[in-house]
Amino acid sequence: ATLNRQLLGLNQLLEEFGLVIQNGRLRGSELQIRYLAFRLLQEISLPADFLNLQQQAAFVEFQTALQGLTQKDLGLDLALWWSLAQMRQRFQYVESEPLGLYQEHPTFQQLENCLAHLDMDGRELSLLFAFLVGQGLLSSREMERVLAFGGPIQDKVTELLQALKELGVSPQGPGPVL
Repeated sequence: ATLNRQLLGLNQLLEEFGLVIQNGRLRGSELQIRYLAFRLLQEISLPADFLNLQQQAAFVEFQTALQGLTQKDLGLDLALWWSLAQMRQRFQYVESEPLGLYQEHPTFQQLENCLAHLDMDGRELSLLFAFLVGQGLLSSREMERVLAFGGPIQDKVTELLQALKELGVSPQGPGPVL
């Protein structure tokens, strides 16, 4: 009875993220489950816990493949994510489809090309891309591409500034338009 009360409270907290603990299993979006596990591991892990992982050939190859896309110093974040991905792949019972959000994005396609030799499936690539973007681990150049700076956003800002100028409104506030 006490356990059920605790689970009820925990499920209320997890509901915001579309997760639920049901029959002893965490259910919900794979991305949300991984993010929750990542944050928990981030809080309780010590750097020494991942020293062996960071020296494994498969991880070194993975990290090397990402070097052109990511920041120089990722700390433990990439090692934590790699570890979670390996665990989830071993225990994944239900096949799920890739996140379709990113398939056409140039940075995602570049990531796909960088990791093609590692035989990662589309779902794993999508989850990795969401993680890299969400944690701000992509290089600043790649983040600009993801956020479309220099593209549609810049074009719309330019249009707005031109419209304000035509109306005689200064974007800096009251005063003459320069």
